[in-house]
Amino acid sequence: MKNWSNGYHHSAAAAVVAGLLLFCGSFAHGYPAATHQTFSFLAAKLFNQCAERSGDTPLTAMQVRYLARATVEMTDRSAPLRIFRWNYYAPQDFSGRVLGGLVDTRFNGNYERLVAALDEPGTEVERLEAHGAVNFYLHHVTTPQRVVPVYTNRLWRMSFSDRFDAVLPDEERILAALGDPCAVIRDASPDMRGLLHVLAEETRARVRESIPGMQVTWEVFWEFAKEDGAFGEYGPAGNNFGREVEFDCGDEGRCVLLDDDPLYLDFVAARHAAAVSATLQLLARLASAGSEPQVETQSEAESLVE
Repeated sequence: MKNWSNGYHHSAAAAVVAGLLLFCGSFAHGYPAATHQTFSFLAAKLFNQCAERSGDTPLTAMQVRYLARATVEMTDRSAPLRIFRWNYYAPQDFSGRVLGGLVDTRFNGNYERLVAALDEPGTEVERLEAHGAVNFYLHHVTTPQRVVPVYTNRLWRMSFSDRFDAVLPDEERILAALGDPCAVIRDASPDMRGLLHVLAEETRARVRESIPGMQVTWEVFWEFAKEDGAFGEYGPAGNNFGREVEFDCGDEGRCVLLDDDPLYLDFVAARHAAAVSATLQLLARLASAGSEPQVETQSEAESLVE
């Protein structure tokens, strides 16, 4: 009886832990919906400016809104779906499935399915929405915690997001970091699978770069795991990106970053510019396919601009 009781309690404890893991996973978020929308609209504006200069056909208002709406809707997926499908990037061939395959902790497989659907037959609106879903994941890999990756949920602190994602886009800084948007469009590759990995690896590389003027890297915020495929963790500076924080700085003793420090803002602007660049390349792919969206009903169109 004693052994059965111990086994029961161990099983119950494991079930509780698994339940908490699933519950917490359902609250994990990346960029807010408003940030995805800002990236999408800014990219569309730049795309149209370049199209007008080159004599190409610009995007229509409805084209932009169908794509942006599909991107934003990916952030509002139901909690039950988020429980079983987490949004973290796998940097190499890694299953990411846990609890007997019930939960997929990495989004790579779902992204592959979305990319495969881009060229499937369907209405123009459906094609725009398919591109919008891909757009969501392209944005996703420009945020460090999703690609290192670091598990963001801290139930004991009631913290379910990374503070990097809360920094609002600054259009002026983004444009400065982006460079020539028309060159981005001209050089765009139609390979959306390759683009995702390029963006993700670029973000991972930036985390490994030194903080300007300091002897430490941005890993003071997001530490990589020692084992391939494992989750990393928050570094000595914790989940405090954008805030005043003090941490060990090697031979320099203690380093400090201030609230809204320019070093924070420059780092964020580069990642946000990468997100806008990704959408520009996605739009170039859409345009090269000769998409001319037809809004199927007037009421459907009006619902998008209300």
